Amino acid sequence: LYNKKGKNLDFYKNLMDNLKYMKVFNLSAVLFPKLRKNVENEYEAWEGSKSYQATLNALYSLFSYLSHFIILTISVILIYKKIINPGMVITLLGLVEQLSMPILNLSRSINSINSTQKLRNQIQQERTSEESEIEVQATFNEKLAVENLHIPIDNNVLMYNDMSFYPNKKYLITGESGTGKSVFLETILGMNSNYTGTIYYDDQVMNQRTNVFDDIAYILTDNALFNVSVVYNILFRTDYTDAEYDYMKQLLPEKVINEKQIGNLSSGEKRRVLLLRGLMSGKKTLIFDEPTSNLDAHTSRKFWDMLMTIEQKTIIIISHHTPVDIQGQFDFKLDFSEYIERKT
Repeated sequence: LYNKKGKNLDFYKNLMDNLKYMKVFNLSAVLFPKLRKNVENEYEAWEGSKSYQATLNALYSLFSYLSHFIILTISVILIYKKIINPGMVITLLGLVEQLSMPILNLSRSINSINSTQKLRNQIQQERTSEESEIEVQATFNEKLAVENLHIPIDNNVLMYNDMSFYPNKKYLITGESGTGKSVFLETILGMNSNYTGTIYYDDQVMNQRTNVFDDIAYILTDNALFNVSVVYNILFRTDYTDAEYDYMKQLLPEKVINEKQIGNLSSGEKRRVLLLRGLMSGKKTLIFDEPTSNLDAHTSRKFWDMLMTIEQKTIIIISHHTPVDIQGQFDFKLDFSEYIERKT
């Protein structure tokens, strides 16, 4: 039971770290059944531990009190007969404490399983509740348009110029820090509901029930990955073609591609895994937020070259460090320092 303590909840924590990617790549149907199984295992471990812990606590108390009583009784007799001195009694009592420690430690371990009961109950409630609203899928074949968009940030309101994104065009978004580039992307993708204004996918107005990720891949700035193999993190499957393997080798060495433990990767390697996830997603629109952060110059250049060879896709990039010749290959460059106003 001690070895099970919290292990079944590790998967839950990993999913919480990857919630945005679960939404972006529509992974709920794949991963939630496994989450339910892990939660059920954790619940069973807790149920099985309750009576076991009570028995251990009683056994520890009985062993401790009985052994102390016996030692003290015998010690009084031996001291009276001058066979031992009082100092030896203290030593004997200490030895008894050491003998009873394994029982106490096991009892504490079982208790630590039970201490996660509140979390387990919360997960149980969440996983058994049904979705109250059905998501509506949205895509754009003509344009993605933004009108009168205002986003509150801290004590300010960012007011964006109206803008549109058209299919099969490449967009580079630049601008100083604090000009609302990342929150803009999350807003037009339905991941931030704190805004006013209208976002159109063709003629369809986006709202809180809209899911736009059937045709869009979005790679965020953080390097959160699932606790599975590198290949599964990229493709969300374990099989791959020779062509796919060769494509992955452009950004990752074979040793990393074949790695089964994602925790063994460096931050730069994790970033490359995420870039390949976006590049190989097969989606019509690819969006990257600061894609080359944590990458060396050679790897960054390789990514840009791979990205620019992609055709018949809409590409939207936020980047502060884009090579000059690569900048010239974008169809549109949007400097958000000029595209927004700040109202306090």
